Amino acid sequence: AVLDALGNDQPTSYPVTNAAVFALLALSSERGVGVALNQPFTKSLPAGLLKPFSGTYADFFVLLCCRLLLLSPDEAARAPYVETLRPTVLTMLANVSAFIRGLGPVSCGQLLAVLSQHLHRYSHQGVSVAAPGVRLLVETLANMVQYQFDTNTDMVLQILNHEALFDRLEALFRAYPPSGPSGGDPSSPFTLRDHEAHSALPLLRKTLTQDLALAGLANACTAEEIKAWLHTITLVGVLPRPPALLVRRYYTQPQTWVWLTTWSWGCVYLAGSFPPLFDGRTIQLFRVLGFPEKKPPAPTQAQQDAPTATS
Repeated sequence: AVLDALGNDQPTSYPVTNAAVFALLALSSERGVGVALNQPFTKSLPAGLLKPFSGTYADFFVLLCCRLLLLSPDEAARAPYVETLRPTVLTMLANVSAFIRGLGPVSCGQLLAVLSQHLHRYSHQGVSVAAPGVRLLVETLANMVQYQFDTNTDMVLQILNHEALFDRLEALFRAYPPSGPSGGDPSSPFTLRDHEAHSALPLLRKTLTQDLALAGLANACTAEEIKAWLHTITLVGVLPRPPALLVRRYYTQPQTWVWLTTWSWGCVYLAGSFPPLFDGRTIQLFRVLGFPEKKPPAPTQAQQDAPTATS
Protein backbone atom coordinates (compact mmCIF):
# COMPACT_ATOMS: atom_id res chain seq x y z
CA ALA A 1 0.00 0.00 0.00
CA VAL A 2 2.83 2.42 0.85
CA LEU A 3 4.66 1.79 -2.42
CA ASP A 4 1.47 2.11 -4.45
CA ALA A 5 0.62 5.40 -2.76
CA LEU A 6 4.08 6.82 -3.44
CA GLY A 7 3.74 5.95 -7.09
CA ASN A 8 0.63 8.05 -7.80
CA ASP A 9 -0.85 11.46 -7.09
CA GLN A 10 -4.35 10.32 -6.14
CA PRO A 11 -6.21 12.10 -3.30
CA THR A 12 -6.12 8.89 -1.25
CA SER A 13 -2.29 8.66 -1.28
CA TYR A 14 -1.82 10.46 2.04
CA PRO A 15 -4.41 8.55 4.10
CA VAL A 16 -3.35 5.20 2.61
CA THR A 17 0.31 5.84 3.43
CA ASN A 18 -0.59 7.16 6.88
CA ALA A 19 -2.77 4.17 7.71
CA ALA A 20 -0.18 1.67 6.43
CA VAL A 21 2.65 3.26 8.44
CA PHE A 22 0.40 3.37 11.49
CA ALA A 23 -0.28 -0.38 11.14
CA LEU A 24 3.44 -1.12 10.70
CA LEU A 25 4.26 0.89 13.83
CA ALA A 26 1.82 -1.15 15.89
CA LEU A 27 3.26 -4.40 14.48
CA SER A 28 6.88 -3.37 15.01
CA SER A 29 6.39 -3.29 18.78
CA GLU A 30 5.71 -7.03 18.82
CA ARG A 31 8.78 -9.25 19.31
CA GLY A 32 7.29 -12.03 17.19
CA VAL A 33 7.02 -9.69 14.23
CA GLY A 34 10.68 -8.65 14.54
CA VAL A 35 11.78 -12.30 14.61
CA ALA A 36 9.51 -13.22 11.68
CA LEU A 37 11.14 -10.56 9.51
CA ASN A 38 14.18 -12.84 9.21
CA GLN A 39 12.33 -15.22 6.89
CA PRO A 40 13.46 -15.25 3.22
CA PHE A 41 11.73 -12.72 0.98
CA THR A 42 10.54 -14.49 -2.16
CA LYS A 43 7.93 -12.13 -3.60
CA SER A 44 8.43 -10.06 -6.74
CA LEU A 45 8.13 -6.27 -6.64
CA PRO A 46 7.38 -3.75 -9.41
CA ALA A 47 10.57 -2.38 -10.91
CA GLY A 48 11.80 1.00 -9.74
CA LEU A 49 9.98 1.19 -6.40
CA LEU A 50 12.80 -0.24 -4.26
CA LYS A 51 16.48 -0.87 -4.82
CA PRO A 52 17.03 -4.43 -6.11
CA PHE A 53 17.98 -6.80 -3.30
CA SER A 54 17.99 -10.43 -2.26
CA GLY A 55 17.50 -11.37 1.35
CA THR A 56 14.79 -11.45 3.97
CA TYR A 57 11.65 -9.58 4.90
CA ALA A 58 13.90 -7.53 7.18
CA ASP A 59 15.68 -6.26 4.07
CA PHE A 60 12.34 -5.42 2.51
CA PHE A 61 11.17 -3.66 5.68
CA VAL A 62 14.36 -1.61 6.01
CA LEU A 63 14.37 -0.66 2.32
CA LEU A 64 10.71 0.34 2.53
CA CYS A 65 11.45 2.60 5.50
CA CYS A 66 14.49 4.09 3.77
CA ARG A 67 12.40 4.66 0.64
CA LEU A 68 10.12 6.91 2.70
CA LEU A 69 13.04 8.69 4.35
CA LEU A 70 15.12 9.28 1.21
CA LEU A 71 12.63 10.82 -1.20
CA SER A 72 14.02 12.77 -4.14
CA PRO A 73 13.24 16.52 -4.23
CA ASP A 74 10.51 15.92 -6.84
CA GLU A 75 8.92 13.16 -4.78
CA ALA A 76 9.08 15.25 -1.63
CA ALA A 77 7.35 18.11 -3.45
CA ARG A 78 4.58 15.77 -4.68
CA ALA A 79 4.15 14.08 -1.30
CA PRO A 80 5.00 16.59 1.44
CA TYR A 81 2.94 14.59 3.93
CA VAL A 82 5.63 11.89 4.03
CA GLU A 83 7.92 14.17 6.07
CA THR A 84 5.38 14.15 8.92
CA LEU A 85 5.80 10.36 9.09
CA ARG A 86 9.59 10.51 9.61
CA PRO A 87 9.55 10.04 13.44
CA THR A 88 7.17 7.10 13.09
CA VAL A 89 9.27 5.38 10.42
CA LEU A 90 12.48 5.79 12.44
CA THR A 91 10.69 4.41 15.52
CA MET A 92 9.66 1.34 13.53
CA LEU A 93 13.29 0.70 12.59
CA ALA A 94 14.47 1.07 16.19
CA ASN A 95 11.73 -1.28 17.44
CA VAL A 96 12.79 -4.23 15.26
CA SER A 97 16.55 -3.57 15.13
CA ALA A 98 17.56 -5.93 17.94
CA PHE A 99 15.88 -8.89 16.20
CA ILE A 100 17.22 -8.38 12.66
CA ARG A 101 19.71 -11.03 11.53
CA GLY A 102 21.78 -11.12 8.36
CA LEU A 103 20.74 -7.78 6.92
CA GLY A 104 22.05 -7.48 3.36
CA PRO A 105 24.54 -4.93 2.00
CA VAL A 106 21.94 -2.92 0.08
CA SER A 107 19.79 -2.42 3.17
CA CYS A 108 22.82 -1.59 5.34
CA GLY A 109 23.97 0.99 2.82
CA GLN A 110 20.58 2.63 2.77
CA LEU A 111 20.48 2.87 6.57
CA LEU A 112 23.80 4.69 6.53
CA ALA A 113 22.48 6.97 3.78
CA VAL A 114 19.65 7.94 6.15
CA LEU A 115 22.19 8.60 8.91
CA SER A 116 24.21 10.79 6.53
CA GLN A 117 21.02 12.67 5.66
CA HIS A 118 20.38 13.48 9.32
CA LEU A 119 23.95 14.60 9.92
CA HIS A 120 23.56 16.88 6.90
CA ARG A 121 20.43 18.29 8.53
CA TYR A 122 22.45 18.95 11.67
CA SER A 123 24.99 20.96 9.64
CA HIS A 124 22.33 23.02 7.84
CA GLN A 125 19.31 23.12 10.17
CA GLY A 126 20.72 22.68 13.66
CA VAL A 127 20.75 20.00 16.31
CA SER A 128 17.09 20.47 17.32
CA VAL A 129 16.01 19.29 13.85
CA ALA A 130 18.50 16.46 13.51
CA ALA A 131 18.77 15.06 17.03
CA PRO A 132 15.48 13.07 17.24
CA GLY A 133 16.35 11.13 14.10
CA VAL A 134 20.01 10.67 15.05
CA ARG A 135 19.02 9.23 18.43
CA LEU A 136 16.81 6.56 16.85
CA LEU A 137 19.34 5.73 14.14
CA VAL A 138 22.15 5.31 16.67
CA GLU A 139 19.91 3.00 18.69
CA THR A 140 19.11 1.01 15.54
CA LEU A 141 22.76 0.54 14.53
CA ALA A 142 23.95 -0.20 18.08
CA ASN A 143 21.24 -2.84 18.56
CA MET A 144 22.17 -4.56 15.31
CA VAL A 145 25.88 -4.86 16.12
CA GLN A 146 25.50 -5.61 19.84
CA TYR A 147 22.59 -8.07 19.83
CA GLN A 148 23.25 -9.73 16.45
CA PHE A 149 26.96 -9.16 15.75
CA ASP A 150 27.57 -12.72 14.51
CA THR A 151 25.05 -12.40 11.65
CA ASN A 152 25.10 -8.70 10.78
CA THR A 153 28.59 -8.73 9.28
CA ASP A 154 27.46 -6.60 6.33
CA MET A 155 26.48 -3.83 8.72
CA VAL A 156 29.77 -4.13 10.61
CA LEU A 157 31.64 -3.92 7.31
CA GLN A 158 29.66 -0.82 6.28
CA ILE A 159 30.50 0.85 9.59
CA LEU A 160 34.20 0.14 9.07
CA ASN A 161 34.09 1.44 5.47
CA HIS A 162 32.32 4.73 6.32
CA GLU A 163 35.02 6.23 8.51
CA ALA A 164 34.25 9.87 7.70
CA LEU A 165 30.53 9.43 8.40
CA PHE A 166 31.11 7.97 11.86
CA ASP A 167 33.76 10.56 12.65
CA ARG A 168 31.06 13.20 12.08
CA LEU A 169 28.66 11.27 14.29
CA GLU A 170 31.24 10.99 17.07
CA ALA A 171 31.97 14.72 16.86
CA LEU A 172 28.26 15.45 17.25
CA PHE A 173 28.02 13.39 20.45
CA ARG A 174 31.19 14.94 21.84
CA ALA A 175 29.67 18.39 21.31
CA TYR A 176 26.63 17.56 23.48
CA PRO A 177 27.24 15.88 26.87
CA PRO A 178 24.36 13.74 28.10
CA SER A 179 21.39 15.34 29.78
CA GLY A 180 19.61 13.78 32.70
CA PRO A 181 18.34 14.21 36.25
CA SER A 182 21.72 13.25 37.75
CA GLY A 183 23.65 16.02 36.05
CA GLY A 184 25.07 16.86 32.68
CA ASP A 185 23.83 19.52 30.31
CA PRO A 186 20.07 20.02 30.79
CA SER A 187 19.82 21.59 27.35
CA SER A 188 21.50 18.67 25.55
CA PRO A 189 19.29 16.80 23.07
CA PHE A 190 21.04 13.50 23.93
CA THR A 191 20.38 11.49 27.09
CA LEU A 192 22.77 9.22 28.95
CA ARG A 193 21.10 6.26 27.26
CA ASP A 194 21.83 7.80 23.84
CA HIS A 195 25.51 8.21 24.76
CA GLU A 196 25.69 4.63 26.06
CA ALA A 197 24.22 3.30 22.81
CA HIS A 198 26.57 5.43 20.74
CA SER A 199 29.66 4.40 22.72
CA ALA A 200 29.53 0.93 21.15
CA LEU A 201 30.07 2.29 17.63
CA PRO A 202 33.46 4.06 17.98
CA LEU A 203 34.69 1.23 20.21
CA LEU A 204 33.63 -1.29 17.56
CA ARG A 205 35.54 0.62 14.88
CA LYS A 206 38.67 1.02 16.99
CA THR A 207 38.78 -2.60 18.14
CA LEU A 208 38.15 -4.15 14.74
CA THR A 209 40.55 -1.82 12.94
CA GLN A 210 43.33 -2.88 15.32
CA ASP A 211 42.44 -6.55 15.09
CA LEU A 212 42.30 -6.42 11.30
CA ALA A 213 45.80 -4.98 11.24
CA LEU A 214 47.08 -7.72 13.58
CA ALA A 215 45.46 -10.35 11.37
CA GLY A 216 47.10 -8.89 8.28
CA LEU A 217 43.76 -8.03 6.69
CA ALA A 218 43.91 -4.25 6.88
CA ASN A 219 45.06 -3.79 3.26
CA ALA A 220 44.45 -5.47 -0.06
CA CYS A 221 41.70 -7.84 1.02
CA THR A 222 38.16 -8.31 -0.23
CA ALA A 223 34.92 -7.68 1.60
CA GLU A 224 34.22 -11.40 1.62
CA GLU A 225 37.54 -12.11 3.33
CA ILE A 226 36.79 -9.55 6.05
CA LYS A 227 33.28 -10.94 6.53
CA ALA A 228 34.68 -14.47 6.81
CA TRP A 229 37.15 -13.23 9.44
CA LEU A 230 34.34 -11.47 11.36
CA HIS A 231 32.57 -14.81 11.68
CA THR A 232 35.59 -16.20 13.54
CA ILE A 233 35.73 -13.59 16.31
CA THR A 234 33.56 -12.45 19.18
CA LEU A 235 33.19 -9.08 20.84
CA VAL A 236 31.85 -10.46 24.12
CA GLY A 237 33.60 -8.53 26.87
CA VAL A 238 34.89 -5.93 24.39
CA LEU A 239 31.82 -3.85 23.70
CA PRO A 240 29.86 -2.40 26.62
CA ARG A 241 26.78 -4.25 27.72
CA PRO A 242 23.89 -3.04 25.57
CA PRO A 243 21.16 -1.04 27.31
CA ALA A 244 17.91 -2.84 27.98
CA LEU A 245 15.71 -3.01 24.92
CA LEU A 246 13.37 -0.07 24.61
CA VAL A 247 10.24 -0.93 22.63
CA ARG A 248 7.84 1.90 21.94
CA ARG A 249 4.39 0.38 21.99
CA TYR A 250 1.21 1.82 20.56
CA TYR A 251 -1.68 2.35 22.93
CA THR A 252 -5.19 2.98 21.67
CA GLN A 253 -6.38 6.57 21.91
CA PRO A 254 -9.82 8.02 21.13
CA GLN A 255 -8.25 10.55 18.74
CA THR A 256 -6.80 7.70 16.67
CA TRP A 257 -10.17 6.05 16.24
CA VAL A 258 -11.75 9.35 15.24
CA TRP A 259 -9.02 9.82 12.63
CA LEU A 260 -9.35 6.23 11.35
CA THR A 261 -13.15 6.49 11.12
CA THR A 262 -12.93 9.80 9.26
CA TRP A 263 -10.33 8.41 6.88
CA SER A 264 -12.29 5.21 6.21
CA TRP A 265 -15.49 7.05 5.34
CA GLY A 266 -13.47 9.51 3.28
CA CYS A 267 -12.17 6.61 1.19
CA VAL A 268 -15.71 5.29 0.79
CA TYR A 269 -16.84 8.73 -0.37
CA LEU A 270 -14.00 9.08 -2.88
CA ALA A 271 -14.51 5.55 -4.19
CA GLY A 272 -18.20 6.28 -4.70
CA SER A 273 -17.82 9.59 -6.53
CA PHE A 274 -18.51 8.24 -10.03
CA PRO A 275 -21.43 7.78 -10.00
CA PRO A 276 -21.95 9.76 -6.77
CA LEU A 277 -23.33 7.80 -3.84
CA PHE A 278 -23.47 10.78 -1.49
CA ASP A 279 -24.36 14.44 -1.70
CA GLY A 280 -21.10 16.16 -0.79
CA ARG A 281 -22.98 19.18 0.51
CA THR A 282 -24.57 17.17 3.32
CA ILE A 283 -21.39 15.44 4.59
CA GLN A 284 -20.51 16.52 8.14
CA LEU A 285 -17.85 13.97 9.18
CA PHE A 286 -15.18 15.55 6.97
CA ARG A 287 -14.72 18.53 4.67
CA VAL A 288 -15.60 18.13 1.01
CA LEU A 289 -14.07 20.75 -1.25
CA GLY A 290 -15.53 21.88 -4.56
CA PHE A 291 -19.21 22.04 -3.64
CA PRO A 292 -21.09 25.37 -3.45
CA GLU A 293 -22.94 26.06 -0.26
CA LYS A 294 -26.31 24.33 -0.24
CA LYS A 295 -29.10 26.89 -0.48
CA PRO A 296 -32.86 26.40 -0.04
CA PRO A 297 -34.75 26.04 -3.35
CA ALA A 298 -36.17 29.25 -4.80
CA PRO A 299 -39.95 29.60 -4.41
CA THR A 300 -42.04 28.72 -7.44
CA GLN A 301 -44.25 31.32 -9.18
CA ALA A 302 -47.34 29.77 -7.56
CA GLN A 303 -45.79 30.12 -4.12
CA GLN A 304 -44.91 33.75 -4.85
CA ASP A 305 -48.47 34.55 -5.97
CA ALA A 306 -50.12 32.77 -3.04
CA PRO A 307 -51.69 35.11 -0.42
CA THR A 308 -49.84 35.39 2.87
CA ALA A 309 -51.76 34.10 5.89
CA THR A 310 -52.47 36.72 8.50
CA SER A 311 -53.77 36.30 11.99
